[in-house]
Amino acid sequence: MSHPSQRRERAVIAALALTSALCAACVPGIASARASEAVTAVTFIDVIPNQFVPGNEDKAQVLLKQMNADTQRDPGLVSFAILQETLHGNHFTLYEVWKDERAFDAHTQAAHTREFRSDLQPLIGSPYETIVTTPAH
Repeated sequence: MSHPSQRRERAVIAALALTSALCAACVPGIASARASEAVTAVTFIDVIPNQFVPGNEDKAQVLLKQMNADTQRDPGLVSFAILQETLHGNHFTLYEVWKDERAFDAHTQAAHTREFRSDLQPLIGSPYETIVTTPAH
């Protein structure tokens, strides 16, 4: 039997692959973004559960909603989704697609992104982990 984090990772990767395929067929911007070296970033965020720090998950959701609103205005954004694990409400996944590496880099250096990470830091129970990919050649 695999470790829960390995099962979660496989489930997320499978869901993202399916979502990417469906989005490419439905959203014209995604297909053109891939042609110009799109960058996809998947970030896993595990906040300390409410049972240990009351209200912690709610605080994280407020930060995530603000991050979503701020990110929607970033140039070069193709898609941004925040997912919350069904069985573990303190586990979140950010799924981002950017037009290119330049747009992704600008986003990671933006004041709102740095502020989000700084504000989120005291709420998380494991390291902030981002996996960045580009299309295979």
